[in-house]
Amino acid sequence: MDTPLGKEALQELEAGLGYLQRIIDREAYVNDRMWLDINLPEKEYEFCKAFAKDLANTREALSSARSTIRKYLKDTEEK
Repeated sequence: MDTPLGKEALQELEAGLGYLQRIIDREAYVNDRMWLDINLPEKEYEFCKAFAKDLANTREALSSARSTIRKYLKDTEEK
């Protein structure tokens, strides 16, 4: 990228990442409910297990990106 994003664009990006994080949290909740089904076949169980891992990794990446943006915005406000 040749030009840096402005403050407003970064704030919108951070908000968008927060929205995606809420979607991931909802999907994680639905997936967790499936784990409670004691009759879940092994294939579906393994899928839920892998999906839960992917959701956790995605949630962590979104959280890290949001933190980086918030820190950058805070640091640039202080200057």
